[in-house]
Amino acid sequence: MASWWQPIGTWWTQTQKAPPWPRECRACTALIQKDDPQCPRCGMLPSGKDDLIGQQIGSYKLLERAGQGAYGTTYMVEEAKGAGHYALRLLRPKVLDELGGVDITKDKIRQWSQLSHPHIARLLEYKECEHGFYWLVEWLEGHSLQRLLREHRTGLPPRLVWRLMRQLCEALQDIHEQGFIHGQLRPSHIMLLGQHPHYRVKIFDVSWGTLQPPQARLQAIRHPKQLRAGWYLAPEQVLQSPKTIDRRADIYACGALLFQLLTGSPPFRGSDWSSLQRQHLTTPPPRLDFLHPQCRFSEQLEELIRRSLAKQPQDRFQSIQSFWGQLQSIDPATCTIERRTSSPVFSPESSQRALDTPPPPGGIHLGLSGFQHPEDDADNTPTFSPVTQAFHTLYLGKRPTSRWMIFFWLAIVLGLLILIWDWWKNF
Repeated sequence: MASWWQPIGTWWTQTQKAPPWPRECRACTALIQKDDPQCPRCGMLPSGKDDLIGQQIGSYKLLERAGQGAYGTTYMVEEAKGAGHYALRLLRPKVLDELGGVDITKDKIRQWSQLSHPHIARLLEYKECEHGFYWLVEWLEGHSLQRLLREHRTGLPPRLVWRLMRQLCEALQDIHEQGFIHGQLRPSHIMLLGQHPHYRVKIFDVSWGTLQPPQARLQAIRHPKQLRAGWYLAPEQVLQSPKTIDRRADIYACGALLFQLLTGSPPFRGSDWSSLQRQHLTTPPPRLDFLHPQCRFSEQLEELIRRSLAKQPQDRFQSIQSFWGQLQSIDPATCTIERRTSSPVFSPESSQRALDTPPPPGGIHLGLSGFQHPEDDADNTPTFSPVTQAFHTLYLGKRPTSRWMIFFWLAIVLGLLILIWDWWKNF
């Protein structure tokens, strides 16, 4: 049996070898040559280590790297006086040149520093240093909205969605009233503080979307690793038209974000940049119940999504207040209606009824789905997984019983344990 695993072990060892040079930077996707000590674009080392950890920038000591993106690195830093922890975003000199230089960068970052709102992360300081340009933001103890969506892949409860959208719209209203736009609103730029479900929203990287030239930003998004950032771009951002990008681009991003919060998936997610670009420009948004056929969303909510994701800016909501006003008028308790399904539904009540009721002549069937009373199934037969039913149909020529099902799965588990034990002894 050991000979079975020898080719597999050899193949696995070969696949774990380091990729050939030049290698791709894991952060900004730039090519790193063999003789380069670090990424020529973002400064990250090929091994993933950071040469700045432990050093001091200004009056702040870099403790650890908190994040890495195509245009900069975020560190958790500590003030020399020990006043507390902060988040420091560092832009390398080459990135500054792509953004138009230090002066243009300062002008855009200054917009963020003028904002003071409970749902916007506070920008404390921005300066030029020997390593490039950095800005300092309050350190937020929490996790991103992107992580919450990964944990709830079928969407969030409507009441929680309304609570998050209310705080997000309040922050965007303050940004728009100051004459600015966010320009790059997405779940990874939204932090959630507190405990579920009483989250407090904080958004950051304000004006960062307007700081990056459209050509440079789209060049980074085109890479498969960065494609997620393009899910929330408005059509005018995809067309690289900076003169037509205004607050309505943020409203488009809010519509895409609302769609994902309710369904667990964004309205547009192409397999590559060309397909994603085509969807943003020409494809109408799908209905909310397209991903959840068992639920029906209200037509008011469907209309709100369609209007928010309109291709032309003049067809969308013209202000974030009108967007939230219509969303607020929809009762979250009535936004979804369960549809009846033809398949039997097993609930704790039916299971308890099966235990409390004396068994009729048909008996009570016990399978992997739990206790099942004959009243819950018309033909008095248990429900089994498709794999079990296929096995019995092909090899036994009859419908499965609970005894055959137990023996079948025990044999599968025992066989897997034998293979794992044999592999462990020989490798």
